Amino acid sequence: MALALVMAGFVYLAWVLACWAAKEAAVGLADAPELGRLATAAVTVFNSPARYIFDILGPIWMLASLYLVIRASRQRRIISWSWLLISCQAIAAILIAAGAAFAHLGTYKRSGGLFARAADWFPAVLVVAVLIWLATLGWLLYDYRFGRRPRTIRDTAKTHAYRR
Repeated sequence: MALALVMAGFVYLAWVLACWAAKEAAVGLADAPELGRLATAAVTVFNSPARYIFDILGPIWMLASLYLVIRASRQRRIISWSWLLISCQAIAAILIAAGAAFAHLGTYKRSGGLFARAADWFPAVLVVAVLIWLATLGWLLYDYRFGRRPRTIRDTAKTHAYRR
């Protein structure tokens, strides 16, 4: 459970960085004279109001995985469901970052700084998600120490008796 909790936070940070990179690439590609199909798709998605879906989807995805970690800590679900959500978010972040990188290859020349203009991203979403992650960590630690029933070494023997 501890590893799943930590990985949910790390994967969310990877999600934020991948979406930010995709937005930066789309902003840089928006002014390019000729774009390939992948670059056009990246600009269409990440340089339009649809880009805010990714700012909302990331914390919701992380929250769902943390909810499943909490359910697994109470032995109501198996931890595999949480790992499935965490892994899927990691794969989606990799695909977003790779798509942005491939869309960016050879179609955009730097002018001035790193990019022509900065893409907007909302850092408050990152702060709120990190606070949610920290609150979940604190709550699980509190529940483990002062929970309704103390944990015993036999708790692991119940893993096969979960409700699916």
